Amino acid sequence: MGRVVLHKDRKRRLEQGSPWIFRSEAARVEGDPAPGDIVEVVNHQGHFLARGYINPRSQIGPPLHRHDDRAFSRPRSRPSVPKPTGD
Repeated sequence: MGRVVLHKDRKRRLEQGSPWIFRSEAARVEGDPAPGDIVEVVNHQGHFLARGYINPRSQIGPPLHRHDDRAFSRPRSRPSVPKPTGD
């Protein structure tokens, strides 16, 4: 599973229950997650904050569906991943 590591100086909206992070808040992405994969979101010290779907084309993301370390449950909405086009 990939990980999104957040910048040290970001706003602490996740800890207040916000379901979003902005691309500018991510210091780096570890691993090689594909669009639509589930990733862990951690703070700059590696502490778990949430899980969500990653979409590298979006300025907002990943949308977060869990703010704890329990098993990931089915999200209320689908990730915004482009559908393949037919040839």
